[in-house]
Amino acid sequence: MKRRLFTQRAVASVALPWVGTCARAATVVTVGQVVPLTGGTAAEVGKQVALGVETYFKAANSAGEYPGLEVRYLVEDDQFKPELTMAGAKKLLAQQPVALISFATSNTLALIQEKLPQDSGVPLFPTRSGSQTIREPVNPFVFHVRAGYTAELQKLVAQMADALSARKFAVLYQNDVYGQSGLDAVKAALNQRQLALQASASYDRATSDIQAALATLLKSDAQVIIMVAGHAAGSAFVKAYREAGGKAQLSAHPTWIL
Repeated sequence: MKRRLFTQRAVASVALPWVGTCARAATVVTVGQVVPLTGGTAAEVGKQVALGVETYFKAANSAGEYPGLEVRYLVEDDQFKPELTMAGAKKLLAQQPVALISFATSNTLALIQEKLPQDSGVPLFPTRSGSQTIREPVNPFVFHVRAGYTAELQKLVAQMADALSARKFAVLYQNDVYGQSGLDAVKAALNQRQLALQASASYDRATSDIQAALATLLKSDAQVIIMVAGHAAGSAFVKAYREAGGKAQLSAHPTWIL
């Protein structure tokens, strides 16, 4: 909840000064947001973030934060699907002038790869993903508000291996860029300590079916299982793993709690 409130406030606090620079050209400026409003558990996050940002802008308009200027807030539903994120962003960019495009999920990679921010001159803020692929090379039109996956997972491995003396690790990961980035980060952190990953298992992001992964990880003698997983799959795995008698320490990557 605290991180959602931070996202809402951060979008608004960064957008309004940027909007002010657009005031010379128009009295109505659009701030767009692409969020999942339908399509599963991600929609609950999207709805709350959108409501918070909308409420802030309504209050700013009513209070006359920028005299003579009205902030128009538009939302596009991407259903947590990357192709719809791209379509929604392009639709928002057609609403000129656009001061800022914001996101509540991690589906920003395609936009950055296609150089949408640079070509349009419209910044993306904030990016929720911690993937290195959207951080390197540095893009002056893309604003991050969190550490990358590598830094987060290195810290998690350090806590378990260095502070708690764990030596046997396994990973449950989502079979997409997010999950693979997390798996690679854990492997790198273990290699630094001359430790080998005991086991890893993935699940389909589209279905969140963790049964095959559960069977694989139950066979492992890992002391720690790091879950680079979404809300539904992570919760289902914890429940099923404990019910099946699994004894390993379960640690969730920070994205799961958003």
